[in-house]
Parts: sequence; C-alpha cells; structure tokens
Amino acid sequence: MFKNIHNNGEFISHAFLLEEHGQTVEELFKFLEDIGFTTKGNPDLWHREFDSFGIDEGRELREIQAKGAFSNGKRIFIIQAKVVTPEAQNALLKTFEEPTANTHIFLIVPNKDLLLPTLLSRLMFIDSDTGENVKKDTLVDEFMAATPPERIVLLKEIIEEKDRPRATAFLDGLEGEYAKKGLKQNEIIEFLETLIEFKKYLAQRGSAVKMILEHIALTAPKI
Repeated sequence: MFKNIHNNGEFISHAFLLEEHGQTVEELFKFLEDIGFTTKGNPDLWHREFDSFGIDEGRELREIQAKGAFSNGKRIFIIQAKVVTPEAQNALLKTFEEPTANTHIFLIVPNKDLLLPTLLSRLMFIDSDTGENVKKDTLVDEFMAATPPERIVLLKEIIEEKDRPRATAFLDGLEGEYAKKGLKQNEIIEFLETLIEFKKYLAQRGSAVKMILEHIALTAPKI
C-alpha cells in the first residue's frame, strides 16, 4: 500500500490520508519499521485514536508538532478519527499544508468523503485497493480547460475500458483541483457537492462508469 510514498529515503509528501480498513495502522507501522523508523518507544512517533477529533484536539496537534522532533530525524503523527469536525479541519489547514520541518502526518478516517474539500486538497490520498497515491490524475488540467465534447474524448479510454480505479483516481484529482482554484465560487461549491455524491456512487458495485464520467464532463465548470 505504501510502496510509492517513500523514495530515496524521503517521503514524497508531508501529509497523507488513508481510509480505515481494519489493518491500516498495523500495515503503516510495518512500513515505518521497514524504512528504518522505530515505532516502539520512539518519542518522535505520536499516535492517537479519537471517536471525535475536534477543535481542542486540533490545537493540541498543532502545538505539539510545532515543537519539532526530539532527535535529528523525522517525526511521524498518526491520527485515527471516526469523525473530524469541520471546525477542526479548518483550524488544521495550515498545519497540514506547512507542518514543521521533517514532520509527516498520516490521517486515517472511515471515509475520505467525510472531509472538507479544502482539507482533502492538502492531503495525498493513499488508495488501499490499488496501493497507489492518487493525489492528481494527469488528465485533470486538460479536462478542466476543455469543452464538454473535448472532455468526453479525453476520458474515452477510461469509459471504454470501464476502468473504475482510474476513474476514481481521476475524480479524486479533479476534486482537489476545483477545491484549490475556485472554492469561493458558489458554482464550484455546488459542483464539488455533486462530485462527492458521484464518487460514492462510483464505489458501488454495478455503478455505470460511463454515465458518471459523461455527466461530470458535461457539468464541471470550466476554469
């Protein structure tokens, strides 16, 4: 699951998002050990579980990570939360975007669609099904600038092959880019809400990849 997030001794991002599937933390701990980061008795590993991660917990995380590592190495924060309140998400935007040097944060939630688009855009999502990091599909920039007919042509391969994993990765990237570029526009906010619903539908067995992508191609605002 984690093979693509660590290259040449460095993480490729400072903030990651995972969906809980029962063994997520165990797999993450094993990965950290495999790359030489000790998980037992290490003061630079901060792991907490929350039923609800609220504004107070967000302030605590922000203050602790601001102090930096105890050693000269990296500091890892692992947050498992069934719910992250909107207030906490907004308060943590800068922390996730620009954490203290050598700090890396892993946020684990039941479903990534429970998070605000503004926070999602600052996290690299690790897909537990494919093992790939899917922060942004290469089609995203071209798609956003294209006309509806051009968009359908761009998505032709995914549609014809009914490639559900790639379709999901594409929609993840699209959501992040729209959130970053046009969140203050009502049209964009409404589209993001629709996009999240379509992503949930895409995750269901038997859902129509063609119908979903063609609808997105026709309705996505041009930026």
